[in-house]
Amino acid sequence: MLKIDLEYRKLKRSKIEILFIRLGGNLNKNNISKIHNYIIPVIKKHKIENVILNLKKLKSMDQVGVQTIFLIKYAVKVNGGNIYLCNVEDNLNLKLKHLHLKRETTETRLIRNLGVKNGI
Repeated sequence: MLKIDLEYRKLKRSKIEILFIRLGGNLNKNNISKIHNYIIPVIKKHKIENVILNLKKLKSMDQVGVQTIFLIKYAVKVNGGNIYLCNVEDNLNLKLKHLHLKRETTETRLIRNLGVKNGI
């Protein structure tokens, strides 16, 4: 089963807007429809430029899941933005390495790297 938590925030003292996508469970060919049918169209429709993909609670991912992450990356790139990964477990790190996504250990550190200090 795949659990998805979405949050869209405008950061304090900044014009930066970020879509946080937090995935839990298993990302595989049996449950990617939520991402294909909802998340990617939302990114395209609202021209979302910054996505933080938090994989802290993701237990496993197959090759179709990796391709789905690539599709999210592509949708964000078309809008002129970037996708960032955080909390990637070692067992998933190798699968995602070839996507060349910017990474950080936590969401907070990613936000700081985006130029926002003193909170969200």
